[in-house]
Amino acid sequence: MDTQTEHEAGPDAQEKAQRVQRILYWVMGGMMLLPFVVIWITGAIRFE
Repeated sequence: MDTQTEHEAGPDAQEKAQRVQRILYWVMGGMMLLPFVVIWITGAIRFE
């Protein structure tokens, strides 16, 4: 456990953490927008 915490202190780990955080933001945004996109697509199909 101690070796992992020491390894995470490096700059590479910080870049990895930022990348993971960015992916999490994209996933959260997608989950929030997905229902609206589905409603918009189904609504567009109904109007046609």
